[in-house]
Amino acid sequence: MHKPTMRAALLVGIILMAGAVASSGLAAEGIIVKINGVDVTGLSNQKFEGCTVTFDDKGNVDIKAPGYEIKKVVPDPAAPTPEKSASLSNHYYIFTDSKNGGKVGDEYALIVNDSVVKKFKSKDDMIVEDITEYLKSGSNLVLITAVKSDSYGGGSMKDWFRVIIGEGHEEDNKAVIKKTLHKFTRLASDTEPGQSVYTLKAK
Repeated sequence: MHKPTMRAALLVGIILMAGAVASSGLAAEGIIVKINGVDVTGLSNQKFEGCTVTFDDKGNVDIKAPGYEIKKVVPDPAAPTPEKSASLSNHYYIFTDSKNGGKVGDEYALIVNDSVVKKFKSKDDMIVEDITEYLKSGSNLVLITAVKSDSYGGGSMKDWFRVIIGEGHEEDNKAVIKKTLHKFTRLASDTEPGQSVYTLKAK
C-alpha cells in the first residue's frame, strides 16, 4: 500500500462527491456520515483502518480516523466555463501496459471532470482510447480509481498493470503518442483500493 497515493485519493474522492451528496441513499434518509468532523455522506469505495465508529440516537455515523486528512472542496460556481474540446489542437489518449495484468485483479474507472468515461479491468487486452472529446481547454480533473475484483486471490510485486495518459495524434488510423503525461501503476501485491489524480492541461 502506497500511503501518499491513498492520501491523494481521499482528498479527490471527497471533492468529486461534494456536489452529489443529496443524491445518495443515506442523505435521502436523513442519515449523515462524518469522518473527522467532515460530512462525507455518499462517499464510496474507500477503506479506513484503525478507526472508531460511533452511531448516535438518530442513526448518524461519526468516524474518528487518526492519520487521515479529510478535506471537502466545492467547485466555485462563478468560475468561468472552459472552452469546448473542439478548440483543442492536441489529442489526448488513455492506454494501458502490463505484465501478467490478470494477476493484478483490479477493476478500474476513468473519471474526467466528474463524468465516468470508461471502466475496464487489469485482465483486459491493451487499451488505447482517445479521450479528447471529454476534455475542455485548460485544466481538467482526471481521476483513475482501482478496486480489487471478487476473484482476486493475492499476487506478487513482479506482476503489474499501468494506466497511462498521453498526448499525441492519429496517423494511418493509429494513435501516435508523442508525450507521456501521467502514469498510474498497480502491483498484484496491492491489496487496498487505490486512486490517482492528475490535472490535465489541455491545449
